Amino acid sequence: RDKVTIGDKTYDVAANDPRGISISNLAANDYTANVTGYSSPYYSPNITNATFTVRKAFNIVAVSVDDVTLPGDVLVKVTATVSGSYTISINGTEVVVNVGDEREGSSTVHLEAGKNYNATTAFENENYTTKVIPAIFDVTKGTNNIRVEVESVDYPNPVTVKVIDEVGGIYKVNISGKIYDIEANGNGQTIKLDAGNYTANITGYSSDDYDGITANATFAVNKVHANIKANGFEIDAGKSNETKYCIIPDDYEKFGGKITFISSDSTVASVDENTGVVTGNKSGEVTITISSSGSAKYIDEIIEIKVTVNKIALNINAKDLEINASDSDTIDVIMSVGDYDKFGGKITFI
Repeated sequence: RDKVTIGDKTYDVAANDPRGISISNLAANDYTANVTGYSSPYYSPNITNATFTVRKAFNIVAVSVDDVTLPGDVLVKVTATVSGSYTISINGTEVVVNVGDEREGSSTVHLEAGKNYNATTAFENENYTTKVIPAIFDVTKGTNNIRVEVESVDYPNPVTVKVIDEVGGIYKVNISGKIYDIEANGNGQTIKLDAGNYTANITGYSSDDYDGITANATFAVNKVHANIKANGFEIDAGKSNETKYCIIPDDYEKFGGKITFISSDSTVASVDENTGVVTGNKSGEVTITISSSGSAKYIDEIIEIKVTVNKIALNINAKDLEINASDSDTIDVIMSVGDYDKFGGKITFI
């Protein structure tokens, strides 16, 4: 048997054995096989060395990533000829994938929404030439359907503002310039508003994972009818009403409401604009218009009533008078009212 040195190792090789020996795990390189230690008392050696090359094998590395719709992580899969740890670079983000004896492996990474992500690697090995098949993929934002729910109410009841979505979180809701923080899918927030028509808007929505599709809510805080009640009445000329004839809610003035009274003919009956006290001035009929306005709670209303002013009884007394012929004198007349002439009355003597 002869000794053959390859690199830093020596092997025993039987001469003239066509099978030779198999040497495994030689790194890719250029080599020379030298016969060493030959000694014979009969022969002078004629030694020829052998040169040979162990070429690099190919390592085919294929990276595969499916398109992803958020939320969720990106699954990075690697198949390779050579097992080992592969560092996959994705637009500056790195993830390590361990490829085992089955020649495949996977790992997950979270990425923001974006187009044309490129997943690749640069695996180095002295015995392999690596060919990388990169992956191009997209990460798309998910859709978050968001809606605002508000039911109309009658003043002064509060409204309840709710936000319903598919993700959860706290949303900013703008109502007439004021921002309210409302947690989605909860009991909402109770808000007191003046009477009026409103729109609730989602504002400032931002998410790395979702495109928000929002729907505004319109609602009303309604004024209610005050149901002011008043009945017509009769009054004697020269008199003022002593009883309250207009009935309004007890809290009417509390919400800023005002009641105004106007007479259609103040010469027949005048009315105090603020108190509603009616004074009969002369016989006839007038319309008293009662207007309500300015209330934060109640709808403005106008009602009308008829007031009849009656003449009053006139009592006339006069004393008997005796006079002499050719004399004159004045009959002393006493009346029960002192303003008879004011209202066009006339006393006639026959």
